[in-house]
Order: sequence, then C-alpha cells, then structure tokens
Amino acid sequence: MRVRAAIVVVILLAVFVAGYGGGTAATEAARGGAAGAEEEGFFEVGGPGPPPADGTAPLHGAQLEEAEALHVWEGEMVAGEEGWVRSAAGVFWTADGGRTWRQITPPVADRAVPESVYFADPLHGWALSERGREGDVHPSISMTSDGGLTWSRIRLRAYKLFMPAVEASFSPVGRHELFALVRQAGDTASSFGTLLVSHDAGRHWRALPTPPHAGRISFETPRRGWLVGRSPGRGLWRTVDGGRSWDLVEPGKPLVPWPPKEPKSGPRESLPPESFDFRWVDYTTPLIGPDGHGILGKVEFHGVGIEENGPTLTTIWRTNDFGRSWHRAYRIHLPHTTGSLEAEQLFTPLEQGRSLLVHDPDDRASTVVGPYGRPGSLRPTHGLLPYNEGLTFSDALHGWAFPTFSNGFSFSFTEDGGLNWTQVPVPQAPAG
Repeated sequence: MRVRAAIVVVILLAVFVAGYGGGTAATEAARGGAAGAEEEGFFEVGGPGPPPADGTAPLHGAQLEEAEALHVWEGEMVAGEEGWVRSAAGVFWTADGGRTWRQITPPVADRAVPESVYFADPLHGWALSERGREGDVHPSISMTSDGGLTWSRIRLRAYKLFMPAVEASFSPVGRHELFALVRQAGDTASSFGTLLVSHDAGRHWRALPTPPHAGRISFETPRRGWLVGRSPGRGLWRTVDGGRSWDLVEPGKPLVPWPPKEPKSGPRESLPPESFDFRWVDYTTPLIGPDGHGILGKVEFHGVGIEENGPTLTTIWRTNDFGRSWHRAYRIHLPHTTGSLEAEQLFTPLEQGRSLLVHDPDDRASTVVGPYGRPGSLRPTHGLLPYNEGLTFSDALHGWAFPTFSNGFSFSFTEDGGLNWTQVPVPQAPAG
C-alpha cells in the first residue's frame, strides 16, 4: 500500500482490515456502461467466504528482528523460473523458482539496499540507490548486463528534485530506449517525481518535463506510453510524445455516481465529523499489443466515513485503437472484496503483458482475462497462504506470491498458473 493524503491515512487503517476481509457483494445496479460501448458481460468469481484466521502468533524480540530482516519487500519473476527479490538482506536472484538463491546486491554506499530494482530479462537490470539528505540528494542508477555479477553505477545529474529519491519505475523500449520515473520523498499530501530517459540503455540520462504525478510507467514505443498515478491524486495518463506532455484518461463513466447527491433542503441532523464521502479509483497500466488491441483493469470504491463496508467494483476495459478510447468489457464480481483496494492487489500481468490474472484479496480463486478482455473460467487455488501482499508472473505458468509480514519467513511459488502453490524459503544474507 502507498501513503495517501492525510485524510485518507485514517481510511487506510480500515483498508487492511475491511479491504482484505469479508463484506457485501457488488450489486447488479452498478453495471452502467460507457456511452456508445457495447453491452458489457458479467462474470462472477464465487468463493466459500473469508478464510479463518491463520492463528499466527505475534512476534517479539529477536524473532521480530529476524522477521524484519527476512521479509521480502518486492520481487519479480522475469523469465520462466528465474527472478529476483529485494529485502533488508539485499537483492537475490534465483534460477529455480526460489529453491536456491545467489546474492546480486549492487555495491551501494554504506552497504545500503537499493530503493528499487528492475530486470528486463535475466541479464539486463537496473537499480536505484540514494545517498544524501533533504536539499543535498545524490541519487544514482546501477546497471548490469550479466545478471548482477557486475554493476556499473551512474550518477543521476539530470535529477531535479529537492527531496531524496525513494522509488523508481522503469520501462524499457527495445534494446536501448529506457524510461525511469523517480519519485521523491514527501508528505502524504504530495506525490512528485522526475521522468528521465536514456537512449543508451541507462549509461546517460536526460530529464523530461515534470509529469503530473509519480507512479508506475509503461511505454509501448519511444513516444507512446502510460502513467498510473499513486496516492494522492490517483489517475491514468497517456503520452504520445515520449513523456513531454500527458493527457488524463478516464475510461467510461463511474459505476458509482460522483459526487454524491446533495440532500434535499430542509431541517436535518448534522453529520458527525468522521462522516464524509469519498471515491477511490485505481488502474493497472494498460496492456496493448502492436495491433492496437489491449485491456486494463480498474477498481472503484465509494465510501462514507471511516467504515469501508461497501463493495470494491472490479472491471475490465478494452481498446482497439491503442488506448484512444476504451469500452467496458466485463465486470468481475469478487465476493467479500471491500474497501479502497489498489489495482495491483487484484490484477497481475501475464504472458509478457498481454493478459491479466484477476484474483480475490484472500487468494482463494482466480480467473485469467485474455488480450480481448474476456475472463476465463473460475480456478480455485491450493496451498497458497491467504492475504498475500502481491503476485508476480513471468509467463502463464510461473509465479510468486509474497506473504504478509506475519508469514514472512517463506513465500509461495507456482508452476501451473496459480492452481497449486508450494512454499519456498526467503533468501538470507551470507554469513559474515
């Protein structure tokens, strides 16, 4: 989860409780479509209901410190069973789904762990590291072309921000073009970043005009790309000039009317201070092929007050003109899904970014949405711990699920598309 605006920080506490747990199902009345779009399909992902508590005992003392050191912050399956993870112990690579690991941590000052890591394939990767403090920042990007055996470090002199860099989203296009959106540290009411481009795979960087928000980027060509903003100010933007300008994209009409209707005039009781209306919308980055056809996932929630009891509405949108227009293809009903969930919690890209795995928050069932927006049949999962923090797949078969902190001593691996999962150990730093 990301940091949100001050008012939403309070809401976030309810997200982890209500958003991951039980709640009411989405209603049929919220099935309005985009103007001029063909009639949408409706696909329901059922389930037996929220799982029982896993009974994990609280961690204390040395056990808590060990959990903090081993807990995986992020990772990605890159190709087949190969992929990387990042934790407080460093950056590690596996060639067998996580059964064995080798350390590939880039050399960073003070033996710090990089802020962000990305691999385009098993050989070529980049990592953001930050040295300095407010007003005196020294970010750099390390690059490797041999799978992390050696790294070259490049100082980001084009970096324009006053606050330290805390995260980067990378998007390569071909062999040489590479974009990086570097987010700066800041308060909960802001989300700013610098967009950089390299024409030689990361050896030299040039700053582009400041984008509307920091977040995730995805470029299809050196000129056409997408930006999904992060809190606050979530949204979807499109560029057709290589990131020099961005246009806000709002697929279709909201499933939930917004803003809320004004109450009728006349005497009425005043609302308590904690009662307020808000609308939450989040997107995946669009997955668009060379023929212009593509899909994206969208989640929407309308809440009142700090009680997030309403359903999260999950929809698939389709384009056939490279994202200039979008039509709602399907609404997927995920029972017991409530609160302002992030799109990344429900959608995972598959097949080199042409399909989406859609899964409920307690990871009991999933379905695959193909490049033209149609969901497949419901598939129950086996052997997966509930309430994972995120999933990643390298193809249609191989994937990981990262556990919550309390289950952080292992995570899950699948080699059959998520039908069956086994636990693999979290990598540890070598002794000494």
